[in-house]
Amino acid sequence: MNREGFPFSLGLCLNAVFPLAVSDHHALKDSLNMIASDGLFSAVEFYHEGPDGHLDQVARFCREHHLAVVFLAGFMLKRERLDIASPNEPARKEAVSACKKLLQQAYRLGAKKMLILSGGEGLKQGRQTVVQSTVRSIRELIAFGDQLYKHACPQITLEFFNPFGEPFLSVGTPDMVMEIASLIDSKLFGITFDTSHVAQMGLDINQAMQTLHTRVNHLHLANSVSKYSDHPLFGDRHPLFDIPQGDLTTQDIAAFLVSGQQRRLFDHIDICSAEVICREEGKEEACYEQLRQQIRTIYIIAAKSKRTQT
Repeated sequence: MNREGFPFSLGLCLNAVFPLAVSDHHALKDSLNMIASDGLFSAVEFYHEGPDGHLDQVARFCREHHLAVVFLAGFMLKRERLDIASPNEPARKEAVSACKKLLQQAYRLGAKKMLILSGGEGLKQGRQTVVQSTVRSIRELIAFGDQLYKHACPQITLEFFNPFGEPFLSVGTPDMVMEIASLIDSKLFGITFDTSHVAQMGLDINQAMQTLHTRVNHLHLANSVSKYSDHPLFGDRHPLFDIPQGDLTTQDIAAFLVSGQQRRLFDHIDICSAEVICREEGKEEACYEQLRQQIRTIYIIAAKSKRTQT
């Protein structure tokens, strides 16, 4: 498929579409086989907690099929309510300790990146407390990874969320995550920009990317419903694009990609992944096919837009 000259690999947030892949090695293997044979995606993002021996098998498969890996450590951090931004020092240290173990798993998988996130404990403690705790945690994690793995250490990427709505995570607004990134200032660290999280804050995704682009190393293309609280998919639920009352359409995402490329806002991004959550058991492959079609539509719209502008 023609990627229209975008500087990043196109990826899939695998656990969102295939939730059984988190704990079922066979489900992970089957979904990876499907992605590899399909040829649309050249990167995969997942969290898996099967036996350690499976990590080496998965790493070998992804390497042989030229699939870049992002290890979604944030999945476990959110589920276990571990908070790298916690104002409580024992709780913060517990989160960092968990992240160190997860980084070792990410390394064994040959992951290019490991995605982390905050919890919500710092929401009532004030902005500077959140910033200071997060910076301290990430510096400790980077020092650990650099000591063990040097240049082979997976890059740490911090995903920020809407702090004013579910899941109410303290990191946080674009200006907060930019401050965190500026204080860390390491080649081993960057920001994950999720279009739906920005939309949920009522912000323009193009303007937010303009603000953050020098620190963004990873992109999620996702939709949300944030203006209609009675909608069944209200909040951080990542539905397909183009749904009634949704925040973002395929046209919006295509325009975002074209504008960002023209303004060179993606120069530091090497992986851009689509994220849609499948909510019907047994419908995972159908959801995957719908997502594939929407990604193709986005690229077709982007190609037409670029031809029109030239």
